[in-house]
Amino acid sequence: MNLFSKVVAVLTGLIMGTGPLFAVDSLTFSMRGDTAPRTFTFQEISKLVPAEKVTVIEPHTGEEMTFEGFPVAPLLEKMFKGAPAKFDEILFTCLDGYQPSIPLADLKGRKAWLVFRAEGMSEFKIVNKLQGNKSVALGPYYLIWDNKKDAELMAEGANSWPYQVKALELINFGDHFPRMAPAAHASKNVKDGFVWYRKHCLSCHTLNGEGGAATNIELNYPLSVTEYFKEGFLKQWIDDPSKVRFDAGMPPFTRSIKNRAQRIDGIIAYLKHMASRKQAPKEKPSAN
Repeated sequence: MNLFSKVVAVLTGLIMGTGPLFAVDSLTFSMRGDTAPRTFTFQEISKLVPAEKVTVIEPHTGEEMTFEGFPVAPLLEKMFKGAPAKFDEILFTCLDGYQPSIPLADLKGRKAWLVFRAEGMSEFKIVNKLQGNKSVALGPYYLIWDNKKDAELMAEGANSWPYQVKALELINFGDHFPRMAPAAHASKNVKDGFVWYRKHCLSCHTLNGEGGAATNIELNYPLSVTEYFKEGFLKQWIDDPSKVRFDAGMPPFTRSIKNRAQRIDGIIAYLKHMASRKQAPKEKPSAN
């Protein structure tokens, strides 16, 4: 589809009330090891999976919002046709290069949608109260969850709600993030901490260069955060960074999460364990 056709399709969709509020309307689907990822336009996806309206509590704003988008479970089934059984994770790639990874079990066990429009909004944007009321564009697609009747999802807040999604890839976590795994002989507390680190920290921070957003703090190399922060200070920082530093940018650890203190302690145990398993991040390819 050339640029002119794409613009015409978007304008037609807006007039008919069926299109997304952005020009970049395609999604790319692939499986680890694929040599030919497949890209589908909004119109092609719409023919395969009917869009739905869903009302959720938007975690970045704390307000009830109604979105329109494609249900993830049937979308994965249509695009991959049984292949998810070979994989345990789905990697989302966003426009800025951010790549959050979400267990497939979460996507199968709960209702989620890749949405392209918010009801009553002229632009597909929100004001992110978790990051200093910054205006954030959500398109092309935004992963949302049915959290209104799910106390645990409500407690987890904005974790696993990536926006500006442009591609989905089926992966196995251990293959994609081999530098992040604790040693096989690690204690249960460390291994539990690794699970909680993935849920609460991986979306923002890299460890040994893997995961998270490259613009945020690397936690393990060349020095672990456990080596330059005293444990009490680090615990306080994870609990609520705003009580340590003005305009910290990092949100407090979710208040209403189950076993909150235990999870913070487990994450610190995992980070201390990984301090003995440092690996230099891989060099990024030259821009030239």
